[in-house]
Amino acid sequence: MKTTITVFRITQVAGFSTTTCAFAALVAGAPQSLAQTVLPGVVVEGASLEKPAVTRPKAAVQPAPVAAVQPKAKGRAAAQAKQLPASPQASAEVSAPTEDAADGRDESATRGVPTRQLGSAVTVIAGKDLEQAQVRTVADALRGQPGINLHSNGSVGSLTSVSIRGEKGKYTRVIIDGIDASTTKDGELDFSTLSTETIERIEVIRGPMSALYGSGAMGGVVNIITKAPRGPLAGSLRVEGGSFGTKDFAGTIGGGNESGYLSVSGQLRDIKGFNIAPVGSEKDGTRLGTVNVRGGFTLSPTAKLDYSLRHTKKRAAYDDFGADYLTPPAQRPFQTADDANNVLKQQQSLAGVRLSWDSFGGALTQELKTAYNRDLSVGREEGLPSNPWYSPFNKVIDTRDESTRLTYGYGLTYRLAQPSASAKHTFSGLIERETETFTPFSNYDTFFGDYNGDGIERRRNRLAFAGEWRGVYNDRLALSAGVRHDNNDSFQDFTTWRASASYDVKETGTRPHASIGTGVKIPGMYEQYGANQINYESNPNLRPETSRGFDIGVEQRLLGGRATVDVTYFNSRLDDAITPFGFNPVTFRTRAENLDGISKRQGVEVAARYLMTRSLSLGLAYTYTDARQPDGSREFRRTPHSGRADVRYLFADGKGTLSLGVAANGRTPEVVFENPSWARQRIELDGYWLVQAAASYKIAPNIELYGRIENVLNQKYQEIYGYSAPRLGAYAGVKINFDTAPKGGAK
Repeated sequence: MKTTITVFRITQVAGFSTTTCAFAALVAGAPQSLAQTVLPGVVVEGASLEKPAVTRPKAAVQPAPVAAVQPKAKGRAAAQAKQLPASPQASAEVSAPTEDAADGRDESATRGVPTRQLGSAVTVIAGKDLEQAQVRTVADALRGQPGINLHSNGSVGSLTSVSIRGEKGKYTRVIIDGIDASTTKDGELDFSTLSTETIERIEVIRGPMSALYGSGAMGGVVNIITKAPRGPLAGSLRVEGGSFGTKDFAGTIGGGNESGYLSVSGQLRDIKGFNIAPVGSEKDGTRLGTVNVRGGFTLSPTAKLDYSLRHTKKRAAYDDFGADYLTPPAQRPFQTADDANNVLKQQQSLAGVRLSWDSFGGALTQELKTAYNRDLSVGREEGLPSNPWYSPFNKVIDTRDESTRLTYGYGLTYRLAQPSASAKHTFSGLIERETETFTPFSNYDTFFGDYNGDGIERRRNRLAFAGEWRGVYNDRLALSAGVRHDNNDSFQDFTTWRASASYDVKETGTRPHASIGTGVKIPGMYEQYGANQINYESNPNLRPETSRGFDIGVEQRLLGGRATVDVTYFNSRLDDAITPFGFNPVTFRTRAENLDGISKRQGVEVAARYLMTRSLSLGLAYTYTDARQPDGSREFRRTPHSGRADVRYLFADGKGTLSLGVAANGRTPEVVFENPSWARQRIELDGYWLVQAAASYKIAPNIELYGRIENVLNQKYQEIYGYSAPRLGAYAGVKINFDTAPKGGAK
């Protein structure tokens, strides 16, 4: 047997020391069963306006395999070839929906668009991979992925923001089962509320996507899809405990057939926590509960109704941040978090209903949908003991912010095949009506009234029209173009567009891809109206924030389809950035204002995946981000260098799993405030390495024991200055699966 050594070398500058990642595998001369181990294609739902068909229409042009045709394996080898290894980075696409033309039908028509037909840069993370790696939060699943930068205020339940390609968190659009999950207050979602439990897959589509999703999709879109069960009634129970007083309970039950399906799941995670302030001994704990319901039923062979309900409730302790008048500046030069009995309670309810039906043999798919998002945030602050001027009129400050979004929409997709030209065309359209509200309240009485909230509801409406065309020629060249126009009742209207191209050179396994488009972010409710009508005023000249960006890259398949490497360059410009801290010298009131100048972003994203054997897989990612303010200085909290590596090994015929994940973060620009003057300074936070090791083993067909260690190196680090992050932690648990399928029968 011939042995080939393959080496991936990543040389990092500035924030990283030079790092070499090397791995070896038996490649050439592999047996037939090993030759079948390839990376399959995968389809994506969130990168197009296309509506999935209810039925599975006959394919006009058959999809080509993603790798060269290999000799067919027989017997046990053929069965094993279907059980590919998985890891969040190395083979995230393996357990995601794949192209399937075995029965002569176009599976992608009912599941999404194949990635090889997308010009956009996309990362897909499968829920099965997250489960095997024991990744418990969506934020941790995204950490180190191409183009992703995240930071939080310390603990698991602290405010966590995810940015894409150097943009702020409010420029990341988050969709959960087709519902916009961001709040109307600022257009951002706190990722600390998102658990990975019951997630089928996470799709990250990078680049301006406002032509499809409207406001907020400037950096990109995170599309989260939860599990929709198929087969007899089945369920699972999971119990976990570990460091920082962690208790984690989760359960799910569901099933389905051709007539319908239903899944009900719940999770409760209680963490006593640790002290997020650099000094002191107070523990800042978190309790997070999630209930998720997803179901649907078939109305006819060509029509179905789907619905989803999701409710999340979080209670998290947090500390104050401000000047310390009792500690000499020599001992504490910059302001940090201080122990305080502050509590934040958040509740979010998402509900959606979608009616879909096909006509003309599946060529035309239409959809009626409605979605509702209610976010409630209640805070209680007891003040900063070291600051005697804090809250002089109230010992306790209570705040309450309520955001709602109600959306109605109609969409359609028409599929047209041209067999004579070996072409397929897809035309999609969307009409969407949206109503948003925001109501702030506070008992913080001052001489000027309720400074943090006046209890008055703010309301605005928007009507949008969007269209998209996709064309695929000879199953090689894929083109797309889309445009969207939004009519707004409280500020100027806007139009956004995008286009993309991808060409699959099957003979060499090379696929160049590119996309270009514009993005927009309407002012958040707080930016537009403020928290009260005494100190804040609405700015009638406030303009939406806009951006224009493009990316261009090459994906290369290697080793007969067992490995891929994708390198993408991106570049974007942000204009009319909004600050909520403007000042009107005539009225002496605060208002939001557009800033002058253009903020520039550019960088490179690298992703590599390699299935060494059926049991061993590897993934690598690296991102260089150069995000600049209009004056040319680097943006705060945008890490120039970040990366990730994941290794997964299956043993004992798939009963056991070993995984190792490494996320690296380079030195990060940060802004700090001098103590006690509040004068701003620029510093750099130190880089860090986060290593997680996990193992699991099925001691019985339905019983699995597992354990993991987080922050193996016990790194002391900060993602935001003044807030400590968790150190080394160990966790263990048991998962029990049950089903009602007859023994020996097929599910």
